[in-house]
Amino acid sequence: MAALFRPHRIAGAALYAPDYGEVGVTANSSQTMGAFVGAAAAAVVVAASSAVAMGAFVGASSASVGVAANSSVSMGEFTSLATATTDINANAAIAMGAFASSSQAEVTGTAIDPGEPVTVEEAKLAARFEGDELDAYIAGAISAARAQAEQITGRVYRRRVFRFEMSSWPASGQSFSVHAPDLCEITYWGANGWQQLSPSAFEFAGMGGGAEIAPALGAAWPELAPKALGARVRVDFTAGPTDRAEVDAAVKLYIKAQVAAWLNSPEAVADKDLQPSPLIARLLDAERLWC
Repeated sequence: MAALFRPHRIAGAALYAPDYGEVGVTANSSQTMGAFVGAAAAAVVVAASSAVAMGAFVGASSASVGVAANSSVSMGEFTSLATATTDINANAAIAMGAFASSSQAEVTGTAIDPGEPVTVEEAKLAARFEGDELDAYIAGAISAARAQAEQITGRVYRRRVFRFEMSSWPASGQSFSVHAPDLCEITYWGANGWQQLSPSAFEFAGMGGGAEIAPALGAAWPELAPKALGARVRVDFTAGPTDRAEVDAAVKLYIKAQVAAWLNSPEAVADKDLQPSPLIARLLDAERLWC
């Protein structure tokens, strides 16, 4: 176990089979603990600017980890849980092992989404616009310009999840239209309803302008249960920058210029004509994945 900065409290023993195991970590503190074993419910709440390192959650009926802003959590596996939930707040970091044999496993939060590449204040400064009466409109215009840039280039400039649904497993070499994903989750319709496929059971990779998935070497896709109608396979790719600084300056300039053009041509907005300017679009030439 790596040493934590400014350790305030160390609880080395595991929590064995309690009805409810809860650990609260206060702001600006650190904690190291053993495993939660056989607990009916196990919860860890981490306050701002704290760090926690812990062992595994093993055989618990429910395990929940809440991580506040500017905190970090490192833990072992969630094994044989009925429910495992991780809630991550802004600017927090979390590292953990696999969710193994869990009927439900969920990771939510805003830690990895830095927002639009350009802020409202940056767009207003570029357009030489003062006042806040159009802030809501400008925020929407930024999103629209970013979406246009993504359409033109084929890249992703705001981090988000792209879901693809299919009635059967994809054919070998089938490409999904999402560029350079760094996370992938697969759920499938099995005998007990929707089940999450273990990350060790498949591989994914960006291929050209898209992405592909395949069973791990020596493995095969699980058998799908019958279903009268609808999807039986869901593939969720997460793609996009984790920091605004990762977005190329030319893309940010495109967004600012496009928003400024819309602000200076309200008649275009009134006519619902938000087409990108061909001249401004040349800023994106170096970013295009296709001609």
